[in-house]
Amino acid sequence: MKKLLLSLLIIASSFAANSQNLQNAIWFGTHPPSPNLYFKFWNDTLFYSTSGGAYTVMSKFTASGGQMNIFDIMSGSMCSDTGHYNYTINGTSLSFQVITDLCASRRNTLVNYSWTLISTGINEQLPENFISISPNPIQNGIVNLSLMQITAGDNKLTIYDATGKEVFTKIISDQNITLDLSEFQIGIYLLRFTNQLGTITRKIIK
Repeated sequence: MKKLLLSLLIIASSFAANSQNLQNAIWFGTHPPSPNLYFKFWNDTLFYSTSGGAYTVMSKFTASGGQMNIFDIMSGSMCSDTGHYNYTINGTSLSFQVITDLCASRRNTLVNYSWTLISTGINEQLPENFISISPNPIQNGIVNLSLMQITAGDNKLTIYDATGKEVFTKIISDQNITLDLSEFQIGIYLLRFTNQLGTITRKIIK
């Protein structure tokens, strides 16, 4: 029993220590009778969801030293100005204090909702059909990639050889791209795509 309690305390302490950053974490917000919200702070972009499933880009933000600046980027958003907040993380609880924000809906959501940490270290696995690769095996050194979605911020494509060495990297901005890998040696490679939604790794053969 003592060992179990000690293990739980260690896990809880580790979880709390890892949760002191606003970035790369998902927070669950409640404010009855308003709808529940899930906020995913990923690097410099805030995503939201009402179900905890599919997330939608909402805002750009910066956060450090207990202060956050936020700018909504949703199409047709009423909040085109920047909000400034203090934030406090206490264990798994998050609270905001407004410094200045002319956007009432954003201000009320951040300040009045009760925020609870539900996930840290976001690196979600994207679905297999997020990226289509053809042909695979590659023919004549040319490979075509089709992506399900391009999000705001970096969409990074990296290729590693069989030893794990990075042999290609590129920031892409189009959902459909063609790569010329004719200079690559014959063999097996790992292609990794990463954006705000997560990461997917696929095997390609040349």
